[in-house]
Amino acid sequence: MKLSLKNNTFINICMCIPIIIFMWILYAFNTYNGDYEVYEKFYYLGMDSTFEIGFKSLIVALDLLGVTTYQDFFVCISVFVLGTIVLITFINTNRPFVVFLLFFIYPFFLVVELVRYSIVFCIILVAIFILMKENKLSVPIYIFLVLLATSIHTSALLFVIFIFYKLPVSQERKIKIYFGMSVGIALLSYTNIFYYIGLYLGLSSKLIFWLENHASLGMLVPIILQLFSMYVFIKTYRLSKKKHLNTKINGDFLFELNALMILLLPAYFFTSVFARTYWPILFINCLYITDVLYHQRNGTSTATCNMLEILNVIQFVLWSAFYIIPREDVWLVKFTHNSFLN
Repeated sequence: MKLSLKNNTFINICMCIPIIIFMWILYAFNTYNGDYEVYEKFYYLGMDSTFEIGFKSLIVALDLLGVTTYQDFFVCISVFVLGTIVLITFINTNRPFVVFLLFFIYPFFLVVELVRYSIVFCIILVAIFILMKENKLSVPIYIFLVLLATSIHTSALLFVIFIFYKLPVSQERKIKIYFGMSVGIALLSYTNIFYYIGLYLGLSSKLIFWLENHASLGMLVPIILQLFSMYVFIKTYRLSKKKHLNTKINGDFLFELNALMILLLPAYFFTSVFARTYWPILFINCLYITDVLYHQRNGTSTATCNMLEILNVIQFVLWSAFYIIPREDVWLVKFTHNSFLN
């Protein structure tokens, strides 16, 4: 049994190394993307007051450590981001290659582009797994990490809602409550209340701009995609409960976070940019789904497993089809503007 486990781990590592290295090359040696020139300019010339203090402090800290060029800074970020994702993946699923492949489909190319949010993405991932431990320090540490992420990108403050995951209500009723609250918040978004709240809180000019505007019908895309992804998770979660599977990730805890994400659906009424807030949950859902299917296939392979496998791939393809594939300036430039490949 131990020999089999070691062989399985060795095979997993051998399969994953090529795709990890490939992603790192595309990431670390990228020399142009939608935000590259903007951040490069701010890196050398200084940033205005709209940039969060955490991001400014990170640049200063790395400069003191000898990172003096923006490209070197970009390499450091790539090591942190991919290192965090690789570590979390190997710890929490027995099928890391599938997770890396789906991550490459979505949201990898956006992660490379969105410098600040890629850091936030990783901090929130770590914070969620700490919260999942459910000990007396979990919530304080989680809040600290959310505030740290907020100091890098203000939108990370939205993740503070996860501290309410222990609401003592049945799962079915909880989803109904969250949907009701979500509809109410969406309706309030057509007033100026959130705009004035943003002014009072001193939010960045970009966030204030979003709060005083509304997205077009394009808001329906992330809403539908998020609900579909939640459906795939719930189907897998029910299979796990039915078969009493012992997974590495607490399915009950993850259900609560998926339910709470319903409260963020109104954010899409302002701009579909908030679709990035779903990255951490989408990624952890993927870890959970692949682990459940790994355990189930070690038992009896069923049509349900095949269906969930397909649905899991479809959800990532759909996210990519709307946010990455149509935009060559998001994915193609990672190949054409790369100092290692060219």
